[in-house]
Parts: sequence; C-alpha cells; structure tokens
Amino acid sequence: MMSNNCDNTINSQNKKRKAWYYNYPIGAIILGTIVVWGIPLSLFLIDGVLPTGSGLDRSDWLSFVSNYGAGYVTALVAILAIRFGVNSLKQDLKHRENLLNADFAQRKQQFENDLTQRKKQFEEDLAFRREQFQEDLVQRKQILEADLQQRNQQFQINLNERKRMHDEDLALRRKIFEDEKHERFVNSFTKNRL
Repeated sequence: MMSNNCDNTINSQNKKRKAWYYNYPIGAIILGTIVVWGIPLSLFLIDGVLPTGSGLDRSDWLSFVSNYGAGYVTALVAILAIRFGVNSLKQDLKHRENLLNADFAQRKQQFENDLTQRKKQFEEDLAFRREQFQEDLVQRKQILEADLQQRNQQFQINLNERKRMHDEDLALRRKIFEDEKHERFVNSFTKNRL
C-alpha cells in the first residue's frame, strides 16, 4: 500500500515536470524574442550611451529589421528542429530499447525452454541407458553363470574321466606287475627245480 502511494506521487510529479517541460520552450521563445528584439531596438530607437540610431532612414531600418528578423527566425527554426530531432531520437532509442528488451526476453525464454527440454531429454536418455545397462548386466551375469556351470560340469567330467583312466592304468600296471611277479616266481621256481 505504501509502495503504491509512493508510485502515484512519483507519477504525478513526473506529469507536472512534463507539463512544465513542454511549456518551457514556449516561454523561452517569448523571452528570447523580447531580449533579442528589445536590445537592438533600445540601442537604435532610444538615444542612450551609443549614438547608433541617429541619421538612419526608414529604408535602413527596414533592411536591418528584415535581416535581423530572418536571422532570428532561422536560428529559432534551427533550435526547434534540433529540439524535435533530439526528442525524436530519444523516442526512437526508447522504442529500440523496448524492442531489444522484448527480443532479449523472448530469446531468454526460448533458451530456458530449450535448456529444460534438453535436460529432460538427457534425463530420459540417462534413465534408458541405466535400464539398458542393468538389463545387459543381468544378461551377462546369467551368461557367465551358465558358462561357469558348464565349465564346472566339463571339469567334473574331465576329472572323472581322468580318474577312471588313472584307475584303469593303475589296475593295468598292477596286473602287469602281478603277472611279472608271478612269472618271476614261476621262473625262479622252475629254475630251482631243474
């Protein structure tokens, strides 16, 4: 409430300043005309310190006033043209500033929307890749477990096969040893008998 009241006071002061500002050039023109025309007329018409106005005809006065008036009006028009040009330039700059601010706000909003969309897309992609990784990990784990089980079974088969072969070889060697032992015994017995 207090802020709103202060804003209204500032706005009313700006309006008063604006009204005075727009009335000021008219007052300045009137005052300038009185000063610019008053000083030469007082010098020429009134016999004062300078005896400049004595001995001049009406044609001289007409020539002076027309040249002086033309110069004054030209200067006045130039001042007004500069003044309106400056005001027009200020309005144009203000308009361009408003356009640039609007364009900046639009581009900022577009950038933020694009950033939000890219962030959302990145998060979705990350979630998808995480899910794919988990599935791939589970699948590889299953493959490794199956491979390990298969290798374990193959190892058991190979181990049993080698054990069987070793047992057969051992049995064969025992048999050969027993046969040789028996043959030696028979040979030694036969020799002894003979």
